[in-house]
Amino acid sequence: MKQQRWGVGFEERNWSRRDVLQSGAAAALALTVGGEAAAVEGAARPAGKAKRCIFILCTGGPSQLETWDPKPEAPAEVRGPFGAIETNVSGIRISETLPLLARRADRFSLVRSVHHAGPALHEVGLQLIQTGRSFSGGAEWPSMGAALSRLHGRAGSLPAAVLLPRPLGDLGIALPQGQGAGFLGDVYAPLAPFGDPNDADYRVESLLAGTEPRRGRREGLRELLGYDAASDASTGLGADPLYELMASPEARSAFDLSREAVQLRDRYGRTTFGQSCLLARRLVEHGTRFVTINQFDSVFHQHTWDCHGYPDLPTRVADLKDRVAASFDQSVSALIDDLVARGLYEDTLLCCFGEMGRTPTLTATGGRDHWTRCWSVMLGGGGLRGGQVIGASDAHASEPVARPVSPATLAATVYTALGVAPDTRLPGADGQHRPLLPGGTEVLHELI
Repeated sequence: MKQQRWGVGFEERNWSRRDVLQSGAAAALALTVGGEAAAVEGAARPAGKAKRCIFILCTGGPSQLETWDPKPEAPAEVRGPFGAIETNVSGIRISETLPLLARRADRFSLVRSVHHAGPALHEVGLQLIQTGRSFSGGAEWPSMGAALSRLHGRAGSLPAAVLLPRPLGDLGIALPQGQGAGFLGDVYAPLAPFGDPNDADYRVESLLAGTEPRRGRREGLRELLGYDAASDASTGLGADPLYELMASPEARSAFDLSREAVQLRDRYGRTTFGQSCLLARRLVEHGTRFVTINQFDSVFHQHTWDCHGYPDLPTRVADLKDRVAASFDQSVSALIDDLVARGLYEDTLLCCFGEMGRTPTLTATGGRDHWTRCWSVMLGGGGLRGGQVIGASDAHASEPVARPVSPATLAATVYTALGVAPDTRLPGADGQHRPLLPGGTEVLHELI
């Protein structure tokens, strides 16, 4: 039902899906970024405490009602099949689908009033939630990890930004998904190893074996990493510095999950997502600044947060607790505990964001469809204040009624927590400098 493909360019505004489908051409919607507040690259860093970030993308758009913003007093067709439970923070209740995280609510905060006015499409939400921007004027905006790579570089020998376990695949529409480097150029794109951390043979060697060098990135990587032709030739790894980087002792150690105790691996969950969370912890521990985890790489023919209840999108709301939320609850709670135990949580920002919410009323198929007018996200660690709820939705979790928050504001908060001023300008391959976020974007100062 979602296999139609088309491409457009647009900035966030009141576009309905029908409006976009009727527009016919990218040129009709393309907007420029002129007139925004200026700040020079290298502006003074805000006093963020986070040194690194683990960004969990809850692919598909989690239902706010079945996660962070249940409405137990609403009619049955709104509240759904699950109840609300108390957390370890007085006055904060979340869905019964997340019992482990409920016992750790003092470690994170919730934003219950996220919204955007663009089309209710995965790709639109993915761009906004990962870049703070939407595709505009033919230019793709860089992901937060790519921007951090460009601004701060590597902290050690590992790549500054890594994408696990693999890039997003088909989500139905031929639009950018917000996970690349955009106008910065591919050299700053997060490293995507393309392996499954839950495989027994997941090692750097297996990730490199039989893989062609990424020739489009080679020259830029040489310059970025300081390699010359002689050092390339000595590696035996296809004359690509990315391969030498990945084959370093530090990378071999960081990617080797066999070094972890069996009990800890079990605690995270023996799933692709669970082991990706554990690998993310190892990577930030070894110096990677920004790790993105795709909980799912597609929404088709598998159980994800995209709970339509269609033949090709089989998840129904009743399936969420055991088939989707249980793994998320186990793995994220293990990640929080592990980071705390290692003394990493206070300077590691943890974000669990979806690209949209779900309709407040159940559908005839037992699902919930796309909804961009109100949803919830979670942020913790990184020096942020925990145990808070920011914003509020109405009685049906359909509209914000207090402190509406845009994806750009979330991005500004992430950047600020990481010591990056939201009005910093980034140089593109065309020589133009563009501000990270729209001028005047606010920050959630309640958290920082």
